Amino acid sequence: MAKKEETKKKTTKKVETKKDVKKVKKEVKEVKEVKIEKTEKKDRGLLFAIIGIVLVVAIAVISMVIPERDKESEGPDSVLAVMTIKNYGDIILELDRKTAPITVDNFIELANSGFYDGLSFHRIIKGFMIQGGGNPDVASKTIKGEFTANGVENNISHTRGTISMARANSMDSASTQFFIVQEDSTHLDGNYASFGKVISGMEIIDKVIDDFGTENDETLPEGKRPIIEGIRSIEIEESTTEE
Repeated sequence: MAKKEETKKKTTKKVETKKDVKKVKKEVKEVKEVKIEKTEKKDRGLLFAIIGIVLVVAIAVISMVIPERDKESEGPDSVLAVMTIKNYGDIILELDRKTAPITVDNFIELANSGFYDGLSFHRIIKGFMIQGGGNPDVASKTIKGEFTANGVENNISHTRGTISMARANSMDSASTQFFIVQEDSTHLDGNYASFGKVISGMEIIDKVIDDFGTENDETLPEGKRPIIEGIRSIEIEESTTEE
């Protein structure tokens, strides 16, 4: 009888031990699952953090490499301006802001500020062009040369009536001086920042060149130069029709 009870106790103990083992295995499994879940969450968090950093860096790099002319391209594609030459009359210019936004914005800013008021055309060559807008007494900023040789696409050809920026040898040395070609001068294409056309008053340019032009590349003496009374942009009002 005592042996039966002992055997029963041993059997019960074995059963309980098996139950304990299963319980422990279950608990270990649950712990592993929790650890795996935490690891996955940690990995996901790290992944999202890395993605966030990459996006921030990418945006920063893109903003750094956006060309200056793209940053300044907001605005109308073309701008009209009127140039008044003393004793001669008005010339209407259509400036191509889509092709040369930096050049047009710089020119209009100078014009509307009154910079050109009272300045002159100091270089006038018959059958070629009329150049002016310089002021040796005022230091002006230089701008990027918007022409093909300087890495900027510019398809405005230097045909009769084209307005373009004068410059020194440096590609980015243009500032305030401009010129208007009297005759087709396509040899200048790709090397100077053309930025518009005379759309009215070209006969005035012809008359000024007839009166002041030289055969050689000479600088006209002070007091014997045509005067720019002013240049201003023209606001275009869109007309509306009532039905």
